[in-house]
Amino acid sequence: MATTIPLVRGTLDLLIVRALRWEPTHGTGVATWIRYVTAGALDVDEGSLYPALQRLERRGLLESEWSRSDHNRRARIYQVTAAGREWYWREQDDYAVLAPRGTGKTRRPRCRSCGDLIDFGATV
Repeated sequence: MATTIPLVRGTLDLLIVRALRWEPTHGTGVATWIRYVTAGALDVDEGSLYPALQRLERRGLLESEWSRSDHNRRARIYQVTAAGREWYWREQDDYAVLAPRGTGKTRRPRCRSCGDLIDFGATV
């Protein structure tokens, strides 16, 4: 039985932009990155991911183009725009206010691939 974790509104958008800050990639790459850095706690399905990618693109936070994936398949490759980077830093600061304080231990996990702190606090 899979455990699901409800996300605070806007968290998926932050995770997507965070994933794409490292390098442009396709939607499956974004979902894989989120699953990896959260140690499998978050498994974003296509029904949530692709509408979020399209919404972020319409808002000018992402841009995309058709290209070839690593497996030589046609894929839409997304990347963060300058406006997306600015939005990310503003929203990240606002999100930190939501992190639980005083009621439990708050930890900031590290990305397993680069060791960078992930900006989404988790209560343990």
